[in-house]
Amino acid sequence: MYNYIGDTMKKQGYCGYCDFEFDYEVNNMDDLKNVTCPNCNKRINPKSKKVVPLTKTEKTVDNIANTIINIYYYFYLVTSTLGLIFYFTKLTKLFEITTILIIIGIIIDYLRGYTRNIFGTLGLIISIGLGIYLINDIKIGAYLGIVVCTFISSFIKQIINKIINKLFRKYG
Repeated sequence: MYNYIGDTMKKQGYCGYCDFEFDYEVNNMDDLKNVTCPNCNKRINPKSKKVVPLTKTEKTVDNIANTIINIYYYFYLVTSTLGLIFYFTKLTKLFEITTILIIIGIIIDYLRGYTRNIFGTLGLIISIGLGIYLINDIKIGAYLGIVVCTFISSFIKQIINKIINKLFRKYG
């Protein structure tokens, strides 16, 4: 909505220096550039707003969302590590279950529009082919190829993310 010449507009202001909220009138653009706090007389940003603390429900929803993100973040590394452990300890059913969980995760990622990380789809196909070739069993070889490729790519992703986080904390 446009203001006509001569109209004044009331706005809500907030001073971050003294934690004071106040109303002020804006007659022209210069008034927006020169907003001062009536309490401490310091110049403030007219876009600053008072930070409202989260409610208990918002904190709970935030914690649940962070937990889900953390589970998703480590899903491939944990399932592929378990899959390798189950393969080498000859626990075939558990190996198949963890591999199926990885396949379901990959399908969900593709349906959500995410592509595979460093190895990508080509790396997954090559590792499946190598697994079948080396094991001489189509099912177990394909499963082993999926688990190995997922383990390597998720392990590399974890290392890269740790390096980026350290660099960001140091220089960011």
